[in-house]
Amino acid sequence: MLKQVRIFSVIGMPVIIALLLFSNCAERFTTKAEVTPKTRLAQAKRSPEKTEKFYTELITNSTPFKNILWPNSYTDFGGIKRITLFADNLFIETGDSKSLFALDTVSGNTKWVFQEGELLFPPSIITELPLQVERLRKERDELIVKYQDERYKKGVLSADLDKMKTDISTLKTNIETKLSRDSVYAMVGLTLFCLTRSGGDRLWSKELKFVPSGIPCPSENITYIPAMGNDRIYMANNFDPIAVTQNWFHPSGRITSNIVYSDPFIYYATDNNRIYAMMADEVRWDYDVESRITADLVLAKASPTETFILAASTDYAIYALNKNTGKEHWKFETAAPITTTPSVSGGQVYVLSDNNAMFCLSLLDGKEIWRSQSYKKFLARGKERVYMYGMKGEICAVEEKTGEKLETYPVPAKFDFILADPETSIVYFVTQDGFIFAATESELKY
Repeated sequence: MLKQVRIFSVIGMPVIIALLLFSNCAERFTTKAEVTPKTRLAQAKRSPEKTEKFYTELITNSTPFKNILWPNSYTDFGGIKRITLFADNLFIETGDSKSLFALDTVSGNTKWVFQEGELLFPPSIITELPLQVERLRKERDELIVKYQDERYKKGVLSADLDKMKTDISTLKTNIETKLSRDSVYAMVGLTLFCLTRSGGDRLWSKELKFVPSGIPCPSENITYIPAMGNDRIYMANNFDPIAVTQNWFHPSGRITSNIVYSDPFIYYATDNNRIYAMMADEVRWDYDVESRITADLVLAKASPTETFILAASTDYAIYALNKNTGKEHWKFETAAPITTTPSVSGGQVYVLSDNNAMFCLSLLDGKEIWRSQSYKKFLARGKERVYMYGMKGEICAVEEKTGEKLETYPVPAKFDFILADPETSIVYFVTQDGFIFAATESELKY
C-alpha cells in the first residue's frame, strides 16, 4: 500500500503540476478573450469615470476627431433622449423626460435648465437673431474705434462726431432690442413656453386650444404654429401674455414641410406642389414645382446680399429661390426623387437623391462639383477635407473639390447620435445612457 502511494507521488506529481499550469494558462487565455469592447463597457459602467474614459478612448482611437473639448454626463437624469443645435446653444432633452439643458457649445457649461415636463417637439429659436446681433455688435465696435480715432484729429467737425455718437447709441439700442427678443420656445403638452435664450427665464406660457402638428416657428413678433391636420397655421402674439390669438389662415393645401422664418416672411411647402412665402395672413409670393416637397426647406446665405430658400423635391430636382421675390436662381436635376433635407457648408450644398447618389453643388450657381454613390450624408467640415457618412454608416474623409474618398473610419456602435456644427466644425458624440463629448478634428497633419 505504501508502495502504491509512493508510485502515485512520484508519477502523479508531474501530472498535477501540468494540470495546474494548464488551468492557469486557460484562465489567462479566457480572461484575455473576454476583454472585448462590450465587456470593457460593462465593466466601465460600474464607474462614471471609467465609462467616460472608455468613450473618450473610443473616439480618439476610432475617429478623426481626436481633440476632445469637453465631456458631460446626464446619467442621473435618465440619459439623453434628443439633442438640438442652435447658434451657440446645444439643447439636451433628458431620458427621464423632465429636463431641458441649454449648454454653451464651445465650453460645455450649462447655461440653464428648464424642468416643466417632456417636450412635444425639439425647442426652437429665431435662427437669424444671433447672427443679426453679432453683425450689429461688429458695426458698433468698428464705429467706436473710428470715433476714438477721429475725436483727436484736427479739423474734424463736431457735427460729424455727434453723428457717430448718435449712430453708436442707435446700434446699442438695436442690440438690446434684438437680445430682448432672443428667446427659446418649448412645447410641453399643449402649453407653449417662451424662455430667454441667455438665462432660461420664463417670459410667458400659453395654453393652446388646438393640437399642434409641428415645431413652432418664431419670429420677433409672432410665433407660427401648424395645427393637427396641417391645413392651418395659428399665430401667437409674442407680446400678448394671455393667450394665442385666434387669427389663422388656410394655406392652399396641407403643409408637407417645416415652417421657416426669415425676416419678414415665413416659408413652407404644401401638397399642391407649391412653396409659399407669407407675412401675417397674406401671400407674398408662391412657386410651383412638379411634385410634392417632403424634405425640410433650408435657408442658405449665398452672399452678403442674397439668401436662398433651398427646396428639394420629389420631382427629381433641388431649387434655389430668392427669399424675397421667389425668383428661381438655379435648379439642379438629379435622376431620382429627393426626400432628404440638403446640408449647406462652406458655400456648398450636399444633397442625396433616392437612388443613393450624393451631389455636391455650388450654393452660388447650383453647378455640380462632384457626385458619388459612396456617401449618404454630410457630417462636418475639416481644415482641408470634409467628412461624410458612408453608405454603411462609416465616417469618410473626403477631398472637398473632387469627392475622392481619402480615409474611412468605422463609427463605434456605442454612439447613438453624432451631430456636427457646420460653422464651428465641432462634432458631438452622444450616447443614450447619458454621455456627450464635443470634439474637433485632430491637430496633426494628414
